[in-house]
Amino acid sequence: MFRIIFLFLFLGLITVVASLNPYHACYHKDSTTITHKSDVFTACVTSSNTFDYNYDNSQHHLSVPVHFYFPKSSNKVPIIIISHGAGGIFQFHHNYKDIFLSNGFAVAIIDHFSPRNIAIDFNFVDVSEAMMLSDVSGTLKHLINYYSHRINGQIGYIGWSKGGISSLSLRSKKIYDKYIPTNIKLSFLGGIYTYCGVSFEDYQSSNTPLLLISGEMDGITPSKYCENLYEDYRDDEEIEYHQLENAHHGFDNHAFLLGAYLPWQPTLIKSETCTIKINDSLMTVNEAGTYSLNDQQSRGEFVEVCTKKGAFVKYDTSSKNKSQKIVSEFVKSKFKFN
Repeated sequence: MFRIIFLFLFLGLITVVASLNPYHACYHKDSTTITHKSDVFTACVTSSNTFDYNYDNSQHHLSVPVHFYFPKSSNKVPIIIISHGAGGIFQFHHNYKDIFLSNGFAVAIIDHFSPRNIAIDFNFVDVSEAMMLSDVSGTLKHLINYYSHRINGQIGYIGWSKGGISSLSLRSKKIYDKYIPTNIKLSFLGGIYTYCGVSFEDYQSSNTPLLLISGEMDGITPSKYCENLYEDYRDDEEIEYHQLENAHHGFDNHAFLLGAYLPWQPTLIKSETCTIKINDSLMTVNEAGTYSLNDQQSRGEFVEVCTKKGAFVKYDTSSKNKSQKIVSEFVKSKFKFN
């Protein structure tokens, strides 16, 4: 009971803060507006507010805050782009950022939520994976236009939970070619306690190295889906997979130090009706062909039928330490130094 009360107080505080301060760093600012502070600054990048991968991303423009962090170095450096999960940006993202900076890598943390007027994604409807990828694409273009003199051309992309779904979608060559500028080749993709159960109707690999880390006890994004992906593609693609023993969803998030039950959290029901795939036209549909997730209404209908509410999350020091070590070693192995 204490955990539930604590979480409602926590969420209430976030809601109050968001309602009292509805503007974000890039509100009414274009992509050339940058707030500088030495090697730490926020850039406003141009993105698109489109629901599915098959949409024309030249429409529905909005300005998205991206927080950049550069190591104190006069040399060009690699950079890692980070996408947060359904809870937004947490301190643990900055913990990974600090590890990357200590290894001489720059970091860009994208704020996917505030320009879309939400603090937490309660319903998995209002912000789609395609929107998050549009933000990534805008970030990459911004890097090319403004910071090519600071980046050595090596770029990686890691997503946590919901953000990891966006990262994993770039395994598909069709999606990769649509969202990644032609003069960029990503060094790696990463998905940490993310959902690996999305399939592709006409799959061709982008041949981008992939890191997957799952929690054995994760009830929100079950590890079996990532384990299956690894077993199915390990012989044809460069995939590294780790399943952390006794780890729950959010195992590296200190906000869940005491463990918590999230009564609003949607978790996907396993059935043919509720299995998701990306078809040949880059539309997100269900395996049975009865739902399309290409707009807000259709996504809402799918979530209503295909999810159940409630899930457990818990921080674990051992799992956090293992994850940080795995991520750090993987990133260093994919970035090459001159």
